[in-house]
Amino acid sequence: MDGGLYVRSVGGSPIFVSVYVDDLVIAGTDENIELVLQELRAKFEIKDLGPVTDLLHMDVSYVLGQALWISQETASISC
Repeated sequence: MDGGLYVRSVGGSPIFVSVYVDDLVIAGTDENIELVLQELRAKFEIKDLGPVTDLLHMDVSYVLGQALWISQETASISC
């Protein structure tokens, strides 16, 4: 498993926490995401940026509980 991806199970539901530099992406049920955020807030000062729309120059869009799309079409590299 990649060192930047952490998995935890609460009540049989997985929670995924991906770490990249100083950013976290948390995936799981709403209740489990809130549980992880509460635990992090108890130890760190964090800022919740809401649902992911851009990650590593990739556009991320989704319909909750139905579909996930990741696209690099609009990604550009500045020289």
